[in-house]
Amino acid sequence: MMFALLPSRTRNLLLHSHNTFLCFSSSLAQSHHFTSSSSATLNPVLFDYLVHSLGLPNSRALSICSQSVNRAQPPEHARSVVQFLKIHEFSDPQIRSTVSATPVILFCNIDKILKPKLLFFKRLGITGPDLGKFVSKNSTLLSCSLRKKLKPRMDFLNKYLSSDDWVRLNGGFNLIGTRQSRLVSNISYLESFGISGSRLSALLRRQPRVVSQPESQLRESVSGALEMGFSADSKMFIHALAVGSPTKYLYRKLDLFRSLGFLEAECMEMFRKAPTLLATGEEKLRIGVDFFMNTVKCEKTVLIRRPVCLMFSLEGRVIPRYRVIQILKAKRLLKKDSIFYTALFLGEKEFLKEFVSEFRDDAEELMIAYKGHTCDTTSQE
Repeated sequence: MMFALLPSRTRNLLLHSHNTFLCFSSSLAQSHHFTSSSSATLNPVLFDYLVHSLGLPNSRALSICSQSVNRAQPPEHARSVVQFLKIHEFSDPQIRSTVSATPVILFCNIDKILKPKLLFFKRLGITGPDLGKFVSKNSTLLSCSLRKKLKPRMDFLNKYLSSDDWVRLNGGFNLIGTRQSRLVSNISYLESFGISGSRLSALLRRQPRVVSQPESQLRESVSGALEMGFSADSKMFIHALAVGSPTKYLYRKLDLFRSLGFLEAECMEMFRKAPTLLATGEEKLRIGVDFFMNTVKCEKTVLIRRPVCLMFSLEGRVIPRYRVIQILKAKRLLKKDSIFYTALFLGEKEFLKEFVSEFRDDAEELMIAYKGHTCDTTSQE
């Protein structure tokens, strides 16, 4: 019955995901013959190792094996590389992520290429389990020249990034692959607006593309953010810079939200609270507003106060949590009606602890609703 209450656009979205899941086994069975026959000519031993030992998906393993440089590669060296990473405390998921993103490392010389780079990262303070975390998120750095790129760039950036910042860095290749003269110029320009210290570190860590882009584009982004009313000393200023040129998206997003019933002043308030809303896809925003206002029945003022809600994944976060909260409300187990919006901002572990595990008698039903492994038979009858 709950499924039937969803807007038609949302129902279609969920049905598409459900049908895709149901077809997965069939698709896998159909592709099995293809991968088996293909792997016979594309290094089947390596293919088998990638799939059954490393746990890579068939399609990714096939893609790696199909590259001409890898067709004749024996798996023995790949095993040695994997063992080398394990010695340096890489977890299995981290190894899988690293290999999937940068498969060339499986065939690199360990002593000449991989070992010196990991030792360099360790000298920067990236040690223990943090080393695997850093490399798995920035695995392309292993393909960079240590002497020409890694060492000079990371030594320079080490003035702004702590070892903890390095571990939390996303998209490190954007920084390492950028000319140092550009980094120096852009950082100096940002510092002239008071973006320094922890704010600059946060920007480098979260949005490295802002600093790696050409200075002309950075100046355009800064100008656009200031025109929209963002103060250079506000917390949201660096988020506005991450959008690129905010004014480029402004008028289209204004038209969209006005068509959904928002006033221009309300739109601008939302954009200032969540600048990245400007770069969010129009269809995602349209479906999100539809769900919150027509299914959740929230007031427009809620979205104006908390526009970040529209940036959450509808399928992965909003709808599963909405299902759980609706069950708890129907059983009169919640004291506050507004708890749903608070629940959206919790991490997954916190949410499951507070809204699933806490209710032991109903935990199984709540988990099934959260995972979405149910079929609304009522709506199908």
